[in-house]
Amino acid sequence: MSLIFGANLSDRIYLAADTRLTKTVSGDSKDDILKIENIHNNLLVAAAGDLALAQYLFKKLKADPIPKLPIDQFRAGIEGWIKQTINKYLESHHYAKSCLLFAGIDPDKRKIISGKQLIKKVKHFQDTTGTQMELKPVIYEGLKAKGNNPNPYPELPVPHSRLFGVQISPKENLLKIEDTDWGEYLAYGPKGFSKEDVPSTLIGQLEFEKGCGNVIRETGVLAAFIFSTAATKELPTVGGGVITLMVGTLPNSVPGTFMGSNKTYISRTGDPKDLELVQEVEVIDNKFCYRKNNSNFIALTPFSEYKPHKGQSMI
Repeated sequence: MSLIFGANLSDRIYLAADTRLTKTVSGDSKDDILKIENIHNNLLVAAAGDLALAQYLFKKLKADPIPKLPIDQFRAGIEGWIKQTINKYLESHHYAKSCLLFAGIDPDKRKIISGKQLIKKVKHFQDTTGTQMELKPVIYEGLKAKGNNPNPYPELPVPHSRLFGVQISPKENLLKIEDTDWGEYLAYGPKGFSKEDVPSTLIGQLEFEKGCGNVIRETGVLAAFIFSTAATKELPTVGGGVITLMVGTLPNSVPGTFMGSNKTYISRTGDPKDLELVQEVEVIDNKFCYRKNNSNFIALTPFSEYKPHKGQSMI
């Protein structure tokens, strides 16, 4: 199974995933699959686990009216929808595991955050890193909206957004849905990885660190996190490239689009001056492509379109 990650931020939600597909019997792998796709303009999904099950669920969702509901209504109905859909799947397929991350926006509502959590998270990041900080303009605008009056739940001048995850394992009778509030994240990965392996400062890098809000910078931050985690935790099913997509609430942004090219650097020694270029990402002929170590670009096939190999394949 791969590693997929989602961050619930003030003005956007990021989804990030590696590009490796692994055959469960032989252990052979290919690094050419895109694991994040648009369900529609305001909703993205990232998939990990059994490829056939992920494809089945994605195609059923695309054909169903439920994802077109406002994101909160979609969240309220997803458990019943999955139970019904999984039962039909198991009539003709084997048991399989899958994890899905959903990220969506509702343009008709506004994003509300917790002022108490904002203070707590800012203090943690500042105390832990000591780096220069700045608040995003949307947070600043939300805080000052009521002047000197108490404002425990600032309403931001951006659409409401939501990130939640679904874990599915029929054999274990498991259907678990995890929600997030602003400033929280979700991460699913293979054996040997847990959510606690995510650095406690990662959200702060994306939300409070000087320069935050720069999409190119932050796709590099998330790619570096996944690369370093795969190496440190020795996760053989996590590899290839790392692609990050965004459900944006920025002016003129389109959910799921990649905004420009990206290069990812990692310091193998921990010295910020000792940086190594480990990945370049481009969109070429309307396909996400990546390359490592100045090799040729590899074009990625969306997981819903990927033709599986014989036997079970895991993404």
